[in-house]
Amino acid sequence: MKDGIAFGFHGCIDFECVWDTDIIHRLIDVFQVSLGDLEGHGSVDSERAILTTILWHMKHGVGGEFVPTSSADVLAFAKRFDYRVTIGGTAARAAIAAHKIGCGSALQSCCNNALFEQLLPGEIHFISSVLEQDGEIYPHVSLQYPAGCRIQLTDGAFTTAKPNRVLFSRDPDSMAMRITDQFYPMISDAKVLLLSCFSEVLDEAVLRSRLRDTVDTIRHLAPDHFVIMEDGCYCVKHFRALVHQQLAPSLNALSMNEDEFFELLGHEIDLLDPEQVDASIKAIYGRLGIPNLIIHTAFWALAYGRDAQRLQKSITYGIMLAATRFRLGDHFDQSDFERTRLLSDHPGGTYLCESLQTKNGDWLYGMPGKKLDYIRMPTTVGLGDYFAGGLAAGMAISHR
Repeated sequence: MKDGIAFGFHGCIDFECVWDTDIIHRLIDVFQVSLGDLEGHGSVDSERAILTTILWHMKHGVGGEFVPTSSADVLAFAKRFDYRVTIGGTAARAAIAAHKIGCGSALQSCCNNALFEQLLPGEIHFISSVLEQDGEIYPHVSLQYPAGCRIQLTDGAFTTAKPNRVLFSRDPDSMAMRITDQFYPMISDAKVLLLSCFSEVLDEAVLRSRLRDTVDTIRHLAPDHFVIMEDGCYCVKHFRALVHQQLAPSLNALSMNEDEFFELLGHEIDLLDPEQVDASIKAIYGRLGIPNLIIHTAFWALAYGRDAQRLQKSITYGIMLAATRFRLGDHFDQSDFERTRLLSDHPGGTYLCESLQTKNGDWLYGMPGKKLDYIRMPTTVGLGDYFAGGLAAGMAISHR
């Protein structure tokens, strides 16, 4: 296998909605949404509930992922916007990210339709766990919102503090997340495996079965393998702890973004305060029982644990790929990636990383993010996936 990288197990078709403030305001008028409608979180069982969920996340400046009760509602909501059709899912998009900087890989995905195969770069060796090609598309709809956007509701208004995205899908294949043993021969010499999370699985018996299949898959990697899981905010919240517990003995590192970090911590912290960040990463690390914890934010990314120094190139590539996607979206090449290196570092991120490095020595490696507040139309969808692709690519290159 070229470059010895494997990705599993999520892939899907994304509808990336193009932000339009006027459409949001029309929908607020149609559904008569007030500030009080944003207070509680119930079942996402209608287009109105999709809208109020998005508005709640905008008001609080966070991202999220949801499985509504009906795929028809998801599709109907998407059709109110212009949208781009792309490949989504952490494993699939991370494989594409690695491909953009010249790293080949093998991908096992739970998606199998003609559109997915058409959009996936041919250089990625792909197998689906869904044997019969499905003519039905169950779109994963993303809406990314900008910073500084004033939203007027029926009885008040708010302004978004920062950009982020909210995801919606009801995809039977993603909810089943099948894993096939036909992947085993493709990964026998793979030294790096990047796992996506199981956030869309809603049935505990199904989840436990997939976790057993994941452990079996890991046993078929090359002996000196390194396994990284990119975490997620689970639709069934307590499933996240179950996944961590069951996979901890098989993982080398668990990676998460700032929303997932806060959820695991139980509260928000100031991401530019070294004391708060230091105490928080140590509290989470002590609970996980996984050798390395990786956290990536808009300001910095870091690895904490026994292999922190070994993860230097992974953290670097993760930041570079995510920053390049943030400023250029899907369409960039290796020369654009290299130009990202020349951009200024975030000053607050620089200070935090230097402070934590001094405090923790070899048990921590931190790198500031890029200062990208000048980007007027950023891409926030898939940043974690591209960061994950960078983690895998960096580790594979370190193995060479």
